[in-house]
Amino acid sequence: MKVSDVYRRPPISDRKWVIPFGKFKGRTIEWLMDCEPDYLQWCIEQDMIELDHILQDEFEQMNPWLDREVYPYELGESTGGIEPNSGEAWN
Repeated sequence: MKVSDVYRRPPISDRKWVIPFGKFKGRTIEWLMDCEPDYLQWCIEQDMIELDHILQDEFEQMNPWLDREVYPYELGESTGGIEPNSGEAWN
């Protein structure tokens, strides 16, 4: 059973909202966004918390690497002729 099955909080819209659980209990959403984005992403994926669409967009823009794989060509690096998702290793 997930936390969200027992108690559903409304989406969080305030960066100063304090986490009431876990290893970062007492820290704000703002602190997590800046210092521990992996943990915040994990909490979101586990349905422990939900950010409102504005805060979620801001979080994703701050941490584009959390949601998807960034390929070297997106960073301006050469792929050595290997296509993304081809299964081949990068040079």
